[in-house]
Amino acid sequence: MPACAVSDTELRLLLHGFQTRHPEQAEQFFTAVVPILRRLARRCAKNLSSDIHEEVVQETFARLLQPGLVRFDATRGTAQSSPSFFM
Repeated sequence: MPACAVSDTELRLLLHGFQTRHPEQAEQFFTAVVPILRRLARRCAKNLSSDIHEEVVQETFARLLQPGLVRFDATRGTAQSSPSFFM
């Protein structure tokens, strides 16, 4: 599933599936978000190597799975708290 083909609403639902470890939704979320995260890592850290960019992507996913870090309520459409690593 290309990242551009995912609506905000669908992305929110996929994030919820990823965080609740729903296998199919987690895979779809990963597939949709990895290209975006890689572009952001390259844009924000141009001087770093590609393996460091990949570490940034992997660390982002690890942090999304940490209990209490992000409590997402798909029915509200917003995060109840923001991840501290974005600050």
